[in-house]
Amino acid sequence: MLLLSKFAENTYVKLVAGLTLLLTSLYDLITESEAGLQSEHGIIFFSLLHILRVLPELQHGASEIASTRAKKEK
Repeated sequence: MLLLSKFAENTYVKLVAGLTLLLTSLYDLITESEAGLQSEHGIIFFSLLHILRVLPELQHGASEIASTRAKKEK
């Protein structure tokens, strides 16, 4: 169970899941645009929020890498 929890909380897994949701729902929206308002709109909104929640984690990781590299160069 611990392994599954670590996998689910992985930043990159969250990012890939959000991007997959976004791309598949956009594809459905584009191919079936004449059907009107459907669930794709809600999924697109949810996936954008999901991706936005991951961005601060990625930024924090990038700043940690940059500060570690700066310390090694000194």
